[in-house]
Parts: sequence; structure tokens; C-alpha cells
Amino acid sequence: MAFRCGFFISKGGDRTYGVDDMMNPITSIISNGVVADNIDSSGFQVQPAGGLSVIVKPGKGFLFNKWCENDSDYLIEISTPSVSQQRIDSIIIRIDTSDNVRNGSIEYLIGTPGSD
Repeated sequence: MAFRCGFFISKGGDRTYGVDDMMNPITSIISNGVVADNIDSSGFQVQPAGGLSVIVKPGKGFLFNKWCENDSDYLIEISTPSVSQQRIDSIIIRIDTSDNVRNGSIEYLIGTPGSD
């Protein structure tokens, strides 16, 4: 591998940088996860909102070399659970790098009901 460094001011278009070049220094400092806030530590916390609803609190994160941000409470309606079978549902941050999407989202995944 060759020695590399950057960023330099372009003179006549001799310097161009892509997204991987921009992310390279950041990945040395930040790993996957929620970015801690010095003022409020509730970033991306999932909290009850009454009934079968939860709220994902505002927060910032860094996942798979992509940044994400939720700037307000995000309400999610939970599907009605079975009274006789337990299940574990999940709230996730999904990063979709496929060419036709290239975006992130907060998603609710319904678990599979247990057999007992």
C-alpha cells in the first residue's frame, strides 16, 4: 500500500476526493455505535410512550462508515402481542448501501412468537 495523506486545496482540478477519502480519518476516531453527547445521554434510547407505542429519542450515530441522526422523538406503534406466547421485538437502525436505496432508517422488527 502506498503512503497517502490529505486534504489539499485543488489547483486547477488536480485534487478530487470521494466519500471514502472523507470517511478515512473519521473511522480512525469513531467506531460503530451511538455518539455520546456531553449534555444528554438519551441518544437513540427507546422509551415507552403509552399503550403499544414507544419513542426513539433524538440521537446521533455512526454505522458502517455512515453517519445518522434522529433530530426529534420518533414514534413507533408496536403490534399487539400474543397473550400466550412470548416474543422479542427489536428497534434497529438500518443502513442500506444498495445502489437503489443508499439511506438509513429506524425500523421496528417483530420477533417470532415462542412455541411455549
